[in-house]
Amino acid sequence: MRYGINWRFALAMPLLSLGILFLVFRTKSVPGTEPTFKTKAVAALPLAYWAYWIVILLNVGCEWSMIFWSADFLEKVVKLPRIDASACVSVFLAAMLIGRIAGSRLTRNFDIHTLLPIAAVTSVFGFALYWLGNSAPINVAGLFITGLGIANFYPMTLSAAIAVASDRAASATSRMSLG
Repeated sequence: MRYGINWRFALAMPLLSLGILFLVFRTKSVPGTEPTFKTKAVAALPLAYWAYWIVILLNVGCEWSMIFWSADFLEKVVKLPRIDASACVSVFLAAMLIGRIAGSRLTRNFDIHTLLPIAAVTSVFGFALYWLGNSAPINVAGLFITGLGIANFYPMTLSAAIAVASDRAASATSRMSLG
């Protein structure tokens, strides 16, 4: 309860969000989900799709590793108090939210094949600051920059994978969830 918010607040957020969504969308109907054409499910996905699948697998691993281990790193290596180290994980999550919003705007003007390398360089630079920083503000700034960079790997790589799969988009999307 250090900042006036305790763990119970986190349990209330999904309920509050669902309530808002219900109020906003209660009069809207769900569009039909039936496909307009049938495709054969026997055609294999192209090799390029599986390369993107591996990138997403590794990206999800990186995201979750940062979420799981950053508080421990900030506490044990950077020497932040446990409660502050745990609170700093939200910096990574906030950066991912900001990064996804910014990335969705940038994809309107730039190709994802241009944006993905920029995201990779941003992530590596941020992680270097986070890992090698010599003070808590630098480490936390690195955590933030890492979140900005890593935020767009999943949506952009998913988009590229679906584009490569072309007429097998439904199959490609369903297999991507395994990553």
